[in-house]
Amino acid sequence: MSITMKEIAKIAGVDISTVSRALNNESTISNDVKRRIINIAQKNNYKRRRPAAKNISYVIDKRFFHLTSHFYNRVIEGIEEEVKNNNLIFRFNSLDPEEFSLKKINVNNLAGMIITSCYHDDFIIEVKKLGIPIVLVDYYLPTEDISSVLIDNIDGIIKGMRYLAGFGHKRIAYLKGDVNEIGSHDRFIGYRRAVQLFGLDDDENLIMDCDFSITGAYSSMKKFLESTVDYPTALFAVNDIVAIGAMEAIKEKNLKIPEDICVLGFDDIDLANEVIPRLSTMHVRKRTIGKLAVQRLLQLIGNEEIEYSKILVSPVLCERESTKRIGEEG
Repeated sequence: MSITMKEIAKIAGVDISTVSRALNNESTISNDVKRRIINIAQKNNYKRRRPAAKNISYVIDKRFFHLTSHFYNRVIEGIEEEVKNNNLIFRFNSLDPEEFSLKKINVNNLAGMIITSCYHDDFIIEVKKLGIPIVLVDYYLPTEDISSVLIDNIDGIIKGMRYLAGFGHKRIAYLKGDVNEIGSHDRFIGYRRAVQLFGLDDDENLIMDCDFSITGAYSSMKKFLESTVDYPTALFAVNDIVAIGAMEAIKEKNLKIPEDICVLGFDDIDLANEVIPRLSTMHVRKRTIGKLAVQRLLQLIGNEEIEYSKILVSPVLCERESTKRIGEEG
């Protein structure tokens, strides 16, 4: 553990201001006193504090941000607001996937970094090795002691499935997105767990692959509806964008929402309240996630003794017109 200036002063028998002037090589201190203080500092591993940095960087993969901006714009609003409330400066960095490197980041006067990263673990580890305080958002590295602020994805999916099962739905399809992405992976685990918990139809044919785009979800849902006449009574989508794409395919098939197929999304982006019918979804407190990330980062910057842990933000059901009880009049 590094010695403090107060402790150096006590050992040297001088006041703190003398220690400060000696370490700054000021001429007002005699060479003998200066050498004695510097010698004490070196022997006891004294580390000079850096000037207080003012910049907080938020870093995200540009391609991933393009697909998920409806969600992350709100997270960023929370980050920026909390940064400014603490009289710091916010920097936004969206990096091309092939150029995800610290060379693309201005680290001058950088106090800390908040990262949302898919497939860029090496970058995160590089930042950690430099001693820059980090908090991850909606992402975590199981092998590294790095604080993360996460959506409780498994809990949110199970809550949504319980809601649909409570409405009498047993045959619930799932559009799972890219399960290589941590959030989607956890949501898929939640779906599989809920099928067992609530005794629902365990049919692999009800599970559909898709990307995170409206057109991709539309294509996957269209293909599914053309391949069967044994339609599900409800569909749960990995996120709202995927749900909205699926709704287009359902309508094109002349099926009614929610009378023929109920649709439930996840995230509660602004667009969920604008489609027809308005989308029932699992609401995620996106601005809160951003604010919590900054609060944890400030603790790290201030060298507070905290455990490297996951902070989980639980989703809550937002019920609109795209879902209803089986047999209930529209």
